[in-house]
Amino acid sequence: MKIKISLVLLLFLIQPLFGDHHNEGDSPSDTVGFSPAFAVSSILDFGDFDLHTSIAAEFNSESPHVYEFQALLYYRVFRNLKAGVFYRLQMGQRHDDDWIRNDDGSWGWDDASNRLKNIAGADLTPRFLLSFMPGKSWVLKTKVRYSYSFYNRNQKVLFRPELTWFLMKNRKPVWNFSAAYGLYFPLNFSDSLIYEHGPYLTISRHIGDSLILSLFGEYRTRYWSSSAEYIAAGGDYHVHEERYRAGLNLIWKTRI
Repeated sequence: MKIKISLVLLLFLIQPLFGDHHNEGDSPSDTVGFSPAFAVSSILDFGDFDLHTSIAAEFNSESPHVYEFQALLYYRVFRNLKAGVFYRLQMGQRHDDDWIRNDDGSWGWDDASNRLKNIAGADLTPRFLLSFMPGKSWVLKTKVRYSYSFYNRNQKVLFRPELTWFLMKNRKPVWNFSAAYGLYFPLNFSDSLIYEHGPYLTISRHIGDSLILSLFGEYRTRYWSSSAEYIAAGGDYHVHEERYRAGLNLIWKTRI
């Protein structure tokens, strides 16, 4: 009997040497970073349709740079509502399951710098002129967007209210100032109710009828949940990433 008990204790002690395991220090840590970003966009207006295209880049110091191309087609359902569909080609964006075990047994982020993702979705954008506000040039709009990633089948919904004030001259906008708050809700991934959230500010200068120069700033918090590989190793973590973004967007508009 004593021999059996000793064997059980021995097996219990040596099992971690052979099993899939992890240490507490193997999980990612909370991070804070700053990312300059730049974009070139175009808006083609033809009747009740608008075609928006953009090329953007975000430069990160502690994670891969992110590059993307996006095309979005809007249809004006009626005066205060637009519906749209979009396609996005993205390179460099991390996701939850990128926390993996390396060949040497250590844990780290998988290199996503050359990984392409195809993303598609649809959105609704109601907007209203707040004529009761001082100046009578305030616009409130709310974007509700569903997106689907063909890379990992992740689905999420963006809810982003935005308030904009226009400085007008001769019934044409000269400047506009916008404040928005985005909330990203994961539908089939992440352990968090809200995956990302944060405020977004924009100052835009309208140069003639066809050119807009926008400066933007953003503070966003993202919550990382345990990767599938880390869960399989018996681990669990919940960390968050705080990111400050600031940049420039050059927008060209034309009407057919």
